[in-house]
Amino acid sequence: MTKWKILSKYIIVAAIISLPFFLAHPVFPVEPSTRPINIKGDTLELRENIYIAKGNVIIREGNKTIRANYVSLNKPTGEVIARGRVKFLENHNYMESDEMRFNLKTGELLINKGNLFLEKDNYHVRGRSIRMSKKEQILIKKAELTTCNDTPPCWKFTGHDIHVRVSQFITAKNVYFKVKNIPVLYLPYVALPLVVKRHTGFLIPRIGYNTDEGFKVNNAFYWVISRSQDATFYGDYYGKKGWGSGFEYRYIWSHYTRGQINTYYIHDTSLHRGRWSINYNHHQRFSPASAMILKVNYLKDKTLYKDLSEERSKRLSRTQDSDIYLNKHKGNMSLHLWGKYTQNLSGRMNGIFQKTPELSFKIMDWKIRDMPIYLGIDGSFIKWSEKNEDFATFSLSPRISSSLRYKGIVFTPSVGATHLSSLWSERRREFSNTYNISVGGTTKLSRRFTSLHFRHIFEPSLQYIMRDGTFTGLPILDMDPPYPFFLTGKVKEDNIRMGKANFFTLVLLNRIITDRGKEPIFVRLTEMFNLTSSPEKGFSNPRIETILTLKDHLFIDIDTIYDHSTGKIELTGTDLSFSNRISHFQMGHRFSRERGIDFLNFNGGLNFKTLTFTGSLWYDIRGKVLRESIFGWKYRSQCWEIAFSYTYRPEEEQFNILFTLVGVGSVGKM
Repeated sequence: MTKWKILSKYIIVAAIISLPFFLAHPVFPVEPSTRPINIKGDTLELRENIYIAKGNVIIREGNKTIRANYVSLNKPTGEVIARGRVKFLENHNYMESDEMRFNLKTGELLINKGNLFLEKDNYHVRGRSIRMSKKEQILIKKAELTTCNDTPPCWKFTGHDIHVRVSQFITAKNVYFKVKNIPVLYLPYVALPLVVKRHTGFLIPRIGYNTDEGFKVNNAFYWVISRSQDATFYGDYYGKKGWGSGFEYRYIWSHYTRGQINTYYIHDTSLHRGRWSINYNHHQRFSPASAMILKVNYLKDKTLYKDLSEERSKRLSRTQDSDIYLNKHKGNMSLHLWGKYTQNLSGRMNGIFQKTPELSFKIMDWKIRDMPIYLGIDGSFIKWSEKNEDFATFSLSPRISSSLRYKGIVFTPSVGATHLSSLWSERRREFSNTYNISVGGTTKLSRRFTSLHFRHIFEPSLQYIMRDGTFTGLPILDMDPPYPFFLTGKVKEDNIRMGKANFFTLVLLNRIITDRGKEPIFVRLTEMFNLTSSPEKGFSNPRIETILTLKDHLFIDIDTIYDHSTGKIELTGTDLSFSNRISHFQMGHRFSRERGIDFLNFNGGLNFKTLTFTGSLWYDIRGKVLRESIFGWKYRSQCWEIAFSYTYRPEEEQFNILFTLVGVGSVGKM
């Protein structure tokens, strides 16, 4: 790193050392020069290897320019003296002073009454005198920093007798933070370590208030262990719950090994008990064809996330999984070993069967010689464990498939079989042997409407599936989240209807594509016809998916399942969103009659020149309760910002405020 880069960093640091954080920005990479130097002026003379230029002097070297009324250059020593309205420019950054002395060979520098402007973060820096020696020591007399363009600035930092030892430490006396030239914070003496790259030290504290947690402060200490390892230690205070502490360790030992561990503990004074969590992720690749993933997630107190986490997904989690997964593949064959433990966080669900473990293999479809025929095989062995019952399942599924084209229609026939058996801990055995046949056909029709500048694409597809076989009593697994729970928490031994199937599936896809490549209309209809003699015989409930894009600003997405027997909507997901230069909003509705889900969500915002408003709502229509609402605003001027947010939940309220000095840093929490 060049000295000019370092110099600009520590002028900035010297001005902000009254805050518990540090931010550095490199500029002006001036180095000992070996490139040609171009000098112009009203007069130019040479006196014993000393060039003297007077009047409108311009010196250029690469992308650097010095302008002054008087400049002398000692070519053998590299000493440059510039006086009279001196201006040093590089790209859009510049420095102004009454006098500057600089040695092009050694890098030594002396500036009197210097002003520095850094375009990237709009830094304005002033120094009565700045001296940098070749021993990488910098002495600054009376420095000021602001990012405000106003005069006087809205805020600024000042410091006296600033002594910098590059890459070591910085000391300063009489440090002030001023608002409109009025001092609001003072420190008589400050000493701080200097940071060029990532560095061990305290992170910016976060501050907020929560009606359930009270006034809270989140503190963290960051430790750089090595280039491939670091750690963070947390020390948090909650006014109504006490002190909490945590530890996070991250490592990348090689291209094949990486991981992260997080732990947290709080002795909750409101509940009079200790609560802790642990999360561990490790990824290990043994070779390009084999790998392992280990995940450990465990809560000692199952309500810890619900009470303290600010992530909605964690607060609403009913379960969390710990896994170990190993796989090896070669060509089109793969082998998997998977063990999973599911922790119940809700306290309302029973009968959680743990996967201990699953061993499976897969032979992906491969082509038989030069024929359009493909062969594939899947197989697995799974051991399930629960408090009162254990059993194991074994499955094997070979299949043959093909892909044929005839007059624009693609046919995909497939024939397969599945053997599924289970062995219970009391030596009871059930099994099923099924076979299945499927034939699918799809095509694409297209027509262009030249006068309307769009193309209509119609893609119909029809698939027939038949599955039958012999069955005995087998457990029915609920494959939907929270898999692997059993229906009603008990093992049901009815004959599996999933083994019998005889139905057609029709899909009609309509798309409108404009000449500019946009897709304003997407509509897909899915319908099934059941041929079995079961009560479900006949047409299924149709599903319609529609996406409309109107003028690049308004988007409508509707996904609906309609029950034709009752004349009611069974399931729907609807989203309406709009965005333009100053506003955006999104409104959604989720409904499922079977699952008892019915809620609305909304989020939006207005963005004016200096003021931004944001808000979000989550309303439970079925429970007639507002589950969560978040509102916030932010005011921003040219060089400072303040933001406020309010969060409401039935069990708590939270207030956060964040104050930011643009180009320097923030204090608070959002």
